[in-house]
Amino acid sequence: MTLEEILKVRFLSRKMKREKSKLKDLQESLTNTTVRLTGMPRSPNKVSVIDKVSAQLLDAEKAFAELESQVAEESKTLADKIQSAFAKVIEQYYFECQTLIYRYCCDYNFRKIAQSIKFSVASVYRFHQVGLSYLGFNESEILYLQAS
Repeated sequence: MTLEEILKVRFLSRKMKREKSKLKDLQESLTNTTVRLTGMPRSPNKVSVIDKVSAQLLDAEKAFAELESQVAEESKTLADKIQSAFAKVIEQYYFECQTLIYRYCCDYNFRKIAQSIKFSVASVYRFHQVGLSYLGFNESEILYLQAS
């Protein structure tokens, strides 16, 4: 397992959040009920703003669905890799394994992980550090991953 594999899933999940907000903005602009009066006659060849936004919305929904399936697939792959790495020592490193899965597959921050597994944030940082060192990451990579 490499640093690039872990960061790829986090990058994709953050990209999905950005795309979701863009999709929401397009949906809101499409359902905007303010009256648009210009006083000028319409050209028969001119495409309306609503038609343009509708086309953009359909394209954005398709792109979001593809990205969502890619994120789900990459997250499952990464979770399987983490669990297989901890398979022999899962009883000893259970919370470290769970911390890494929550952090990199579910994109939880440390506070949300602490609430999920009912430990303090300091304990979660320690679980994260021990789990990454067990996977073979060096100190600088661990500090980089904790900061991101």
